[in-house]
Parts: sequence; C-alpha cells; structure tokens
Amino acid sequence: MNKLKRKAYLFIYLFIYLFIYLCCCLATYALLAHIVPPPEPKVKVSAFLRVKNEIKTVISTLDSIDRLFYRIVIIHSNEKDDGSVAAMHEWCDKRKYCEMYEYPHAVLPAAHKDYFTRKWKKENSLAAYYDFGLEKFSPEEYVVKIDGDQIYIKPRLKAFIDMIKRNDAITDKIRYGFRGYNTFSWHNRLVFLKGHSVNGGQDSFALKRKYIKPFAQSARYEVMQYVSGLRLKIPSDLYWFHYMKQLRGYKTEDKEKVSQKETQPLNEKELELYKKYILPLLKKNNSPYQNLKF
Repeated sequence: MNKLKRKAYLFIYLFIYLFIYLCCCLATYALLAHIVPPPEPKVKVSAFLRVKNEIKTVISTLDSIDRLFYRIVIIHSNEKDDGSVAAMHEWCDKRKYCEMYEYPHAVLPAAHKDYFTRKWKKENSLAAYYDFGLEKFSPEEYVVKIDGDQIYIKPRLKAFIDMIKRNDAITDKIRYGFRGYNTFSWHNRLVFLKGHSVNGGQDSFALKRKYIKPFAQSARYEVMQYVSGLRLKIPSDLYWFHYMKQLRGYKTEDKEKVSQKETQPLNEKELELYKKYILPLLKKNNSPYQNLKF
C-alpha cells in the first residue's frame, strides 16, 4: 500500500513539475514576442492615405486593407472635419503598423478656383500635401495609394501586393497602376455612370519611394512625377468599389442630377463581389451606404 502511495505522490509531483515548466515556457515565449520584434520583410509594401471628410467609408476602407501592408500611413490636414480624424485615430491606435500625421496647413481641394487664378500658396496645394506624406516613407519602401472613399476587395488587393513582392526579386523599376469599380450612390442606389464604369489606372499608383519626385500642381489636380526608365504595369483585375461624392469632369458634378438613362446597374458578378466583400464592412461600421439598393 505504501508503494502505491509513493507512486501516486511521484506521479502528482511530476505532473505539477511539468505543468509549471510548461507555464514558464509559455510566459517566456509571450514575453519575448513583445520584446523581440519580428524579422523585417525583404520587400516592404505600405499604404498611403490622404483623408478628408470620409466618415461614411473610411473605417470600412481601413478594414478592407487591414493586415495586408507593412505599414498604413495616413495624413490629414489641419482643418475641421466630419469626424473622420477621430474615428481613424481610434482605429489606428489599436494597430502598431498604423501611423497618422497632421499636415499643419489647410489644403485647397482639386479644381479649386484659386488654382486657376494662381492665387494659391504652395503650402496650401495638394502637391505640397502629397509631398508631406511621402516624407514618411523610406527610399526602398513601396508606396501604394489608397483612397478613403474606396472600399477594397481584400483577396484581390492581397494578390496585387504579392505580385509586387514577386516582381521585386526580378526588378523594382516598375510603376504600377491599379483600377476599380467606379460606383456612386444615386437616389439611394449603387450605380455606375454609363461609359465610366472603371476608374483609377495611373492615378492609383504603387512604386518605390525612391523613384517618386516631388509632385507638381496643375490648375485642377496634383501631378505625380517620377524618374524615367520605369515600366508601367496595370493589372486587368478591379480592386475596389468607389463612393464618389462628385462626378468630376462630367457635364454635371451633382450626381443626383444625373438622369436614370445615364446610369448603369451592377451585373450579377459585380453584385456578388459587393455583397461578399464590401457590404459586410459597411454593416459592421454602420455606414449609411449599407442601405443602398441595386
């Protein structure tokens, strides 16, 4: 009987010892995970957002790109806004790879009358605003332009980033453009403008920071400039759904004044994509766009 008791006690002591040892290992691993940073990726691909008054979409935008990029860099101007800045801070503060910077000047929007009359100051231009943001990236970092009024199809965007990383092993002298569904809300419906169902391309860019020159300012928009010798590559896939506030460059900028015959509904494939990848984010963030019809 005493032998049985000794064996039982030995088994209990062994179990306690192994349990304590396992707990110590787990605690050490958890501590090292916080102290020792993960290895740096060979190819760094980061997101660049410039945001103003996008409260209806911007958190859904961020959710749609979350954990895809090495860093997410957001800039905003020193102006009164619709609550976007506070919402972005709340989102960003929970993620070590997200950074926010305030540009210390007001920024004239695209096509502002002062650009045409040349009454603008450099620090108030979109070009200077972009350059401020680009200063936050290292020369070898890929800069991917992300817009706060576009919500991204996550698997497609991941495939785009993976393609950049693969191509970098061969050459980094590529200037990428990418495109998306050019949708907008019209009388509580999500539609296209006929003949204008796709936007982006060269305006939505991805390339290494070291190849980007300071932006120029035209009478309407900021103009990207880059070194010569880069090959342009625009994939055939479409990567986002857009929520335009104005129809810039069309005969009327007021989207609600467009007639029904000028609009085009989403087809079955587009609607399936929207319902699978976009609508859940709008619902999660209680965006008014969650109630759009088709």
